[in-house]
Amino acid sequence: MDPNNANSYLLGILCDGQNYYETKTTRDREIVQPTVLTMLHWNVMRIWSVDWYKNEEKVINRILLKLDNIKDNSVKKYRQEQPFASNIKNTFNISNEPIVKQVNEVEIKYEFAGIPNICESSDIDTVMASSSIVSSQLQKIISVEQPITNTLLYKRISQIWNLSRMTLRLQSMIDTLLKPYYRDALSDATIIYWENVDKSKDYKFYRINSNRDIMDIPIIEVMNAARYVVSQQMSLPIEDLKRLTSQILGFSRMGTNLNYSIYHAVNKLISLGYFIDKDGIISRITKK
Repeated sequence: MDPNNANSYLLGILCDGQNYYETKTTRDREIVQPTVLTMLHWNVMRIWSVDWYKNEEKVINRILLKLDNIKDNSVKKYRQEQPFASNIKNTFNISNEPIVKQVNEVEIKYEFAGIPNICESSDIDTVMASSSIVSSQLQKIISVEQPITNTLLYKRISQIWNLSRMTLRLQSMIDTLLKPYYRDALSDATIIYWENVDKSKDYKFYRINSNRDIMDIPIIEVMNAARYVVSQQMSLPIEDLKRLTSQILGFSRMGTNLNYSIYHAVNKLISLGYFIDKDGIISRITKK
């Protein structure tokens, strides 16, 4: 615990326990986990169980020395460190480990339907009289950009038709045209659409480079991003989880809507049995 800040810790200890061996690859264990903690401004060091059992006092002295160094350099905002370079000379050498390319299999780029905008500025009545064209546009957008929220579909149609505003009358028409499409079971006030139920099964991705507002991102993507963060750390405080999830989704600041959306996604994962919350620490549950 930081004596100057009760909400902060001076040092995090990375151990080679059960969570360490459950991590999939060497890179995940030795690079991804320490890097994520560094993003959260943690100071970390690696302690190996074999060193502890061989010479407990030496390990304790090394920790105390590390703490002294951190206190001496506390004026620095960020401290970069290789947590496994100097502490494990005789017990571990990453160069002897197989090189495994780190791949985030759940992060993908957003694909846009690419429907050209109507050249002339349109009015609501023109769009209302062109329901068959709007229906065709919705079909293409959903087929390419699914899962997609009703709020983003409203924006897409407004943009395509060069409308300055979206009226309740036009929203109602779009809602009617969307009836043939599958409404995700995770939908609430914001409805998530798919072409059909089969497309929605086992969706494990979150998408980047979309410039979507957080309220236009389907909750399933926020949940998948949060699951990825926890899969790399096994467990972490909910505030850190929210901050990291927002970062990988492409947001640099934590606003009210973003905070609510991620908190809602985490609670949904808890209710579905993927996460457990123990005194504000979120951990994943390994389902058999």
